[in-house]
Amino acid sequence: MGRDEPQYPLALLAGALSARSSRRRSKGVIVLSPAMKDRVVSICPEVEQKVSVIHSWADPDRITPLPKADNWFAQQHQLVEPFTVLYSGNMGRCHDVNTILEAAIHLRDEPVQFACIGAGAKREELMQQVQQLGLKNFTFLPYQDRQVLPFSLTACDLSLVSVAEGMESLVAPSKLYSALSSARPLAVICPPHSYLNQLVSEAGCGASFKNGDGQGLAQFVRFLMHDDPRPKAWARRVEPICRSRLRQKRSPSSTSKCCGGQLLKLFHCSISHRLNFGDQNNCLITVKLQ
Repeated sequence: MGRDEPQYPLALLAGALSARSSRRRSKGVIVLSPAMKDRVVSICPEVEQKVSVIHSWADPDRITPLPKADNWFAQQHQLVEPFTVLYSGNMGRCHDVNTILEAAIHLRDEPVQFACIGAGAKREELMQQVQQLGLKNFTFLPYQDRQVLPFSLTACDLSLVSVAEGMESLVAPSKLYSALSSARPLAVICPPHSYLNQLVSEAGCGASFKNGDGQGLAQFVRFLMHDDPRPKAWARRVEPICRSRLRQKRSPSSTSKCCGGQLLKLFHCSISHRLNFGDQNNCLITVKLQ
């Protein structure tokens, strides 16, 4: 899925030169994942000591565990009875929806519903394929208002996060942290060398799958459906891990420390290279200090 983008060599070259110049002049460069740091350093090795990784975060006090049976959003969209697999957020060119579709095909005759909430470049194509295949196990909903998120993100039995092959150094899915806050088991679709594999393994809150392994994802859904005690143990583990990790990541002191205390003098942040993949939340940010 997806489509070819027109290439403008001169514009790309000018953008790359501008980004290198900004990084060299900056006091610090903040990226969202270790893979992003590696990419920046490979392009501009002289800024290696300036680059800090600060992960995205969610608010574990606002997004808290809530049983589906008590969730008005799940009730309103008929998500209480079926085993619900949730993909919430951008369905952009950097995300893998093909593997999700393949899993849904394997599960088409089972009591499983895939809820896709959001928008993005791949959403319409996915909807068309679902219609062409005659699949009845998809629910498509638009982005939800901020006040609805604590309910939409907990209207599921399994949360999905995906990164397309080759995109792991360009995006860091912020939906991962809101999914952790909801204390639901997590399934991550990503390349084998993505940092997401290690994160899920360390948290002990789910499983990760290679891009294209829709059958493996379907088998994982079946495993979770059979009232195995492990998913409940995962859910109990996720919330304290989420709270400790996210509070540490979002603390002003850690952010200030990573840039040598200079962020308190921050006048503005400029986007050094905003990626045109339809996901406005993921970019490399160069901090300029005056």
